[in-house]
Amino acid sequence: MLQKKKSKLLKRLRSGLSKSRTNLSYQIKNVFQREKITDEVWDDLEAILIGADIGMDATLAIVDDLKKQIKTEHIFDPGELKEFLKKELIKELNTCPNKINPSNLGDISIILMVGVNGTGKTTSIGKLAAQLRGEGKSVTLVAADTFRAAAIEQLQKWAERSGSNFIKHQRGADAAAVVFDAIQSLRAKGSGVNIVDTAGRLHTYVNLMEELKKIKRVTLREADGIPVLTLLVIDATTGQNG
Repeated sequence: MLQKKKSKLLKRLRSGLSKSRTNLSYQIKNVFQREKITDEVWDDLEAILIGADIGMDATLAIVDDLKKQIKTEHIFDPGELKEFLKKELIKELNTCPNKINPSNLGDISIILMVGVNGTGKTTSIGKLAAQLRGEGKSVTLVAADTFRAAAIEQLQKWAERSGSNFIKHQRGADAAAVVFDAIQSLRAKGSGVNIVDTAGRLHTYVNLMEELKKIKRVTLREADGIPVLTLLVIDATTGQNG
């Protein structure tokens, strides 16, 4: 059942990205159909890669490597650049740091979810909880967003859907106190994962930033050896402008 859901999700993702993929492929194909490799070819290729949000530094590094390779391999036909570009892009992706896998945190751990408003922290918590529950872990969702209206109720729904435990205080309560109680409960059980939902905030929200500092202080103090992972949730469309 889970495998079917993953398959449907991947199918929808591929379908959603098909327009962007087709457009990018078309632009690159046009460059590689030129009669010979000129400065214009390199300029157009740079513009395409930057436009695809590859990033300035990565784009310049890729193009420089391609220029070196065509000299070494004595390539003069732009059409032959395609495979070299493919290899360079794969190499660039392989240099990315390994992804953080919350599943490897051990039998007992705490995950703090932070970020600005509207980036999907609470929804991400629901998905993460479902993943960890599927692996047989005991999960507790901690409602430390006592600021936003209906935040507690929303998180409680995710707890119910994922089969997770749920800890809350009243709206407007001290968020750090919620975290404190949750860690005491975690210690009493001796195993499990606490996933802490925090209020969305910008760095200009002084009171909320101070609240977040307090949450972190209380978490680290009370964890006392329990692994703590802080995950920053950001908008996937932020790209190189973030």
